[in-house]
Amino acid sequence: LVCHFQDNDSLSLTQLQDKVILLLCVATMFRPRSDIDTLQRRDIEFTFENNSSSRNQIVLGMTLYIRQPKEAQSKTAGLGRLDLESMCPVRTTWLF
Repeated sequence: LVCHFQDNDSLSLTQLQDKVILLLCVATMFRPRSDIDTLQRRDIEFTFENNSSSRNQIVLGMTLYIRQPKEAQSKTAGLGRLDLESMCPVRTTWLF
């Protein structure tokens, strides 16, 4: 299903959102409705080259925090950047 998505730059905002959700579900094995659906911007922390948060820096990874999962305890997932940018959940989430 992800293979049918185009490069990130040519997707509409809705298509990019769908792609982010799908890539995050596959990369983290989180539940789409109860975990991914509750994510907010404050729950995502990006890691940049040289520890800078400038928009011009290269994003290397991200950490997701699920505050209220179905399970009793909160969940955390760390993801690194993939070489194939069009399939990278980190790069796609950053662009979104």
